[in-house]
Amino acid sequence: MRRRVWVVATTLLLTRLYGLGASTSQQVERPRPTLGGVRRVAVQPTAENAHFKGTITKVLPGPVLMVNAEQTSSVHFLELTPATSLKAKQKADFGGRRNLDFEDLAVGQRIKVTYEIATNETLKIKVLDQATLPH
Repeated sequence: MRRRVWVVATTLLLTRLYGLGASTSQQVERPRPTLGGVRRVAVQPTAENAHFKGTITKVLPGPVLMVNAEQTSSVHFLELTPATSLKAKQKADFGGRRNLDFEDLAVGQRIKVTYEIATNETLKIKVLDQATLPH
C-alpha cells in the first residue's frame, strides 16, 4: 500500500514539475509591427544598451549622421540601418507623425540615441526638438 501511494505521489509530482517547467521555459513571441517589410523591435533598456543625447551637426548620404554628444562633447558618426527605429518626441513637429524617415532628420535637431554597447549598432533615434544651429 505504501509503495502504491509513493508511486502515485511521485508521478503527480513529476507531472506537475514537468508541466510547470514547460510552461515557464517557452516564450510566446508577440507579433511586432513592420514598416516596409522591416521588422521593428521595441528597444528595452538593458545592460547591453546605452544612450546619449546630442545634436545633429551633419547629415551624410549612406545614411550616416554626425552627432555632437551633449555631456562628453565627443563627435559620433551613426550609420543607420533599416532596423533603426526613428521616432519623434512631439507629433506636432512632424505634421502629426511619430514614426520618421531618414529624410526627416536635419542639422540642428536634438536627438537621443540608443545603441548596443557590444556592436556599437544604433538601435533607436528619438528627435527631442527642432532647434537649429546658428549659421
